[in-house]
Amino acid sequence: MQKPQLHTFIKAITTLRPIPTTPPHTFLPLRNPSESVIYLKNREIDAFIKRRNPNVALAVFHNTPLRDTVTYDLIISAFRQAGGTFSSNFLDSSFSKRFTSMINAYARNGMGKEGIAMLQAMTERGIKPDDVTFLCALNGCNHTGLVEEGRIVFESMKSLHGVDPDRRHFSCTMDLFCRAGLLHEAEEFLLQSQGKGEYFMWSSLLRSCRVHKNEEVGTKAAQVLVELDPDDPAVWLQASNFYAEIGKFDASRQIREVSLARKMTREIGHSLIEIRQ
Repeated sequence: MQKPQLHTFIKAITTLRPIPTTPPHTFLPLRNPSESVIYLKNREIDAFIKRRNPNVALAVFHNTPLRDTVTYDLIISAFRQAGGTFSSNFLDSSFSKRFTSMINAYARNGMGKEGIAMLQAMTERGIKPDDVTFLCALNGCNHTGLVEEGRIVFESMKSLHGVDPDRRHFSCTMDLFCRAGLLHEAEEFLLQSQGKGEYFMWSSLLRSCRVHKNEEVGTKAAQVLVELDPDDPAVWLQASNFYAEIGKFDASRQIREVSLARKMTREIGHSLIEIRQ
């Protein structure tokens, strides 16, 4: 006799009439060693959400000790379906990883304000956020345009929590300013980044200047890029394209001529395919 698969059992559980009001763990089979507990629970939560029974999905969540980003994404969907919002009280844990996973889930679902609220609840409980926690919170602000909130989160990293921001935090915060069109603030932020304002950040700033037609900041960014990596032909091409975009065709042509005079050419890309014998 062929053994039933995991999908078969989950399908059977969610089609019960009446739908169970508590997690039906007694119906679940012993898992195959190749099937992880997290995968099993995520499928179970997802099944009950699709059956329009978020309360059972939440009950399964509470009885799930192992969770990943998919778990928290699903539970946000369950709360939305139930007409509520996820509260930090549902995280009966002192582990920062669970709060971080929830903040990350909010960021992935475009719920930056809820992520900030979760970060505040985390600190109120005396749980110390780490660099990943702050990165998730900043990503949430970035995706939802919460400029002032993102600025406060970044500034609080070192001053309140003793966490040194790295290039990821600088990049995310700078991108937040650029998306909002605050290019002067983005420039000042990079100048104050204490050496962490690397090439790719200035390149991102220059691209934003092209989008927002900001000649003043874009000119400075182009100059900084050329100084940072004068041997990279992509830098000269990006600067030339910027000047052409804002209508300064003479400057664009001069940059191209300098690039040609220096015999700068872009490296040809290579692909590698590994064949197992």
